Amino acid sequence: SVSSFINLSGFTYLKNFNVQGEGNLQNFRDVYFSPDGKRMFGLSSSWDLNSYYLSGSWDIGSAVMYNSVLPFGSNSGTPYEYPNGFTFSSDGKNMYSIGAQYDTIIWIKLAQSWIFDKGTRGSGTEYTAAGTFSVATQESDATSIDISPDGTNIYIVGTSGDDVNQYKLSTPY
Repeated sequence: SVSSFINLSGFTYLKNFNVQGEGNLQNFRDVYFSPDGKRMFGLSSSWDLNSYYLSGSWDIGSAVMYNSVLPFGSNSGTPYEYPNGFTFSSDGKNMYSIGAQYDTIIWIKLAQSWIFDKGTRGSGTEYTAAGTFSVATQESDATSIDISPDGTNIYIVGTSGDDVNQYKLSTPY
């Protein structure tokens, strides 16, 4: 019912976290927080993923950069080019990204939850490129991705379809 909506008039601006000069992060595309609020990840249009520790859960003012990695690599002309959005599995061992250029889901497996080693796609000791899947038939300008908490469904949205596309995973995560 309408009466159960949150009253937005009680919102108060707190602070921002300037990413300029942080690793190679430019043209900020997306942000993700681990469920406990202790890790923050920022994605740039130049393929970089910055990882931050937050000493205060959910407090961006306490963010300290851990590293900047190229999990997608700078592979011009491949599905790894121009990521737009990303998300993680609930356990932090799988990351999924979507790019508008090639409308492809990119799956990256992490050896440890929420940890990326420095390196380029497929060569980091902490993560490996696990696969790709094209969504271009359903969405030709994909911009955002999410996964269900149980890892059985992935959802894609974009600017060309005016819809949400759902994909069932045969094996969770």
